[in-house]
Amino acid sequence: MAHQPQFQRSAGLLCIWLSTLLSTLLGSLLVGACGSEEVTEELPPDVAIILIDTLRKDFLDLYGAERETAPYLLRLGESSAVFDRAYSTSSWTAPATASVMTGLYPQRHGVVLGFNAYGKEGEDAAEVAEGAQELEGSMLSKLPDAITTIGELFQFSGYQTFGVASNVNLAGERGFHRGFGRFETSVQADATVLRDKMAEWAAARRPDRPALWYLHLNDVHKPYDGRDPWYQDPGGEKRKKNQDAIARYTSEISYVDSVLETLGTTLGWTDETVILVIADHGEEFRDHRGSGHRFKLYGELMNVPMMIRVPGLTDAGLRIDHPVSLVDVLPTLQDLFDLDDSSERDGVSLAPLLRKETLAPRPLFAHRRKPDTEGAIWAVIDDRWKLLYFEDRDRSELFDALDDPLDKRSVTSAHPGVVERLRALIEGARQTEPMEAEVHIMDGGEAMLEHLREMGYGGNGEEDD
Repeated sequence: MAHQPQFQRSAGLLCIWLSTLLSTLLGSLLVGACGSEEVTEELPPDVAIILIDTLRKDFLDLYGAERETAPYLLRLGESSAVFDRAYSTSSWTAPATASVMTGLYPQRHGVVLGFNAYGKEGEDAAEVAEGAQELEGSMLSKLPDAITTIGELFQFSGYQTFGVASNVNLAGERGFHRGFGRFETSVQADATVLRDKMAEWAAARRPDRPALWYLHLNDVHKPYDGRDPWYQDPGGEKRKKNQDAIARYTSEISYVDSVLETLGTTLGWTDETVILVIADHGEEFRDHRGSGHRFKLYGELMNVPMMIRVPGLTDAGLRIDHPVSLVDVLPTLQDLFDLDDSSERDGVSLAPLLRKETLAPRPLFAHRRKPDTEGAIWAVIDDRWKLLYFEDRDRSELFDALDDPLDKRSVTSAHPGVVERLRALIEGARQTEPMEAEVHIMDGGEAMLEHLREMGYGGNGEEDD
């Protein structure tokens, strides 16, 4: 019989602590009643949330990539539930990760400003800095205080909470650290550095309490390093810049995968540890005449990997084709671990799907605000259909999300009724009143601007839309 996870049998850690206290006070009586055996309570399992920034789903062999890129994730997927239709809520880090942390869409949590320094290649630093001030460069919207985050939920339930990140958009000024006993943002640090930092914390953790681990890796993000031994130079005089970028990007995926393979042993995870792997968004390689992840919501940016291993609940190799969203991460963990919270969330628990039960259909939304205007792009996915709406042009594009997951062929004119129905859904989302998100002004200086340019946020003629 499969092991039934402790968190499904317990109303919370309070019961465990009370049992431990009673067993300490009445130890001699318990030993006398039970013989020489000790009475112990099994702790709930550790939980690991691994977010691989900018990881494009269709570049993983887990999702059908022709080349082996991530053998560890492939093996992990064989013991996990894998979601084949998981969608982000935006095409850049801050709003998408905020959706993971809160279970809310960007139009609700309000985190829509971040580190993006815009400018044309060749402009001097002063001009870029001035432009950044006027746009998004140092204006950071924080998670509203009224929202209980995923870290806080676990911390309130007695978990030790640890988080590391290497993306500048997860700086402490944004509120992503809330609920974490230890949270460190090490800008430009690679996966090995973050793993070793967590190893230090693991060595000093309390053994009588479970832990939540949040690991946000930025290696797959620009600038792509050619990682040995995985980087394969396309070679030849006619080598295209895009082909080399893909080769470097792919080598970064393999590098991260190799680090993740050592993570469980390093941190002392067991077969009972619950592991969730996701991405915040994908990456474009000229799919829609651009690169990186600029002002777009097409499939290469919005289709994200998602898998979860819940020992005793998920069948090995379970594939789920029901459409799901990053907003579902928090409600799912909240349901699985009975985390007490009365806050309203946009997402829903995916636990029924893990048990091979049905889940009611619902539309899923995504949003990206344009940095220099009030315009935005909206997306709604409703079963097989995906509609994009461009506010500044009052234009819609419809795609078949099943037959055309990368949004290559518009079918807008062929289905006017579908377009009208989905436009009404987007209009409803546009009327949503956001929570009040505090805007924090931060001056990063020239060093920060240089880092942003390396990440692809500095702007150049090729990447600017």
